Amino acid sequence: MFKTNVIVFAVALFLAFTLKAEAYSISDNYYGGTPTDIKSGNKNRDVIGDKNYYDISGMDVNFQGNIMTVDIFSTFFSKLGTNKVWTDNTKLGDLFISTTGWNPFGSQSDYYSNDKYGNTGTNWNFAVVLDKHVPTSNKDSTRSGTVSLYAVKDGNIILSSAPHGSIYREGQMVQFDPNKNVMPITTGTWNITDVKGTSYDELSITLDFEDLLKNTPSGTNNWGFHWAATCANDVIEGKAPAPVPLPEPSVLLLTGLGLLGSGGFLRKRRS
Repeated sequence: MFKTNVIVFAVALFLAFTLKAEAYSISDNYYGGTPTDIKSGNKNRDVIGDKNYYDISGMDVNFQGNIMTVDIFSTFFSKLGTNKVWTDNTKLGDLFISTTGWNPFGSQSDYYSNDKYGNTGTNWNFAVVLDKHVPTSNKDSTRSGTVSLYAVKDGNIILSSAPHGSIYREGQMVQFDPNKNVMPITTGTWNITDVKGTSYDELSITLDFEDLLKNTPSGTNNWGFHWAATCANDVIEGKAPAPVPLPEPSVLLLTGLGLLGSGGFLRKRRS
């Protein structure tokens, strides 16, 4: 009998956690902003320059327990150690999150092609900052590190840029510079892995989302996500449903006790 009770209770706890696992995909249906040169056919194009270096194919947002993982897929990550990326002075960007909803300027029919930091309805109130914005030197092979979460009010947003004479997408958020002596809200990790059989690599950012959830207004159904390399030659931006809070430990305990009671009642009926 004791063994049966333990099993039932363990199943209750397992279900309470696993039912909260959620995963969402954001397609690359966002252009954003206007290229610095629209006469050369770059207006409204998804990728400016070579797709083999700057294409972003999508983003996955996963919630498991109280952990969020954001996976970004781009050819840029596989080219970090190349001379071209170093010469172009292009570096990894930071991840921006809106916990107040995603409200870009324009519509999907025009790929939000006039939306940028100074012209948007989205309140980008959090930034996830990578500790190393590689490449920091020629042939930099760094592919992992830590991330820190900051409120955007506690620092400065850095906008897209490129060497003089280059064509790039201007007015896009690419990095965040926290104010001096501001401590991060929480920390996590980032790493880049190869996507086998493709020309893309995957940048995975993982951190606890509890503080983000605390700053989500009641009635807000989705969070916004934004990422780009420092040139913003391609930008991924979109929304995913806001995560559902995990039940309080007391609720989990009551759920387990309820199942235990059900199990005892069924055993009595069988006897």
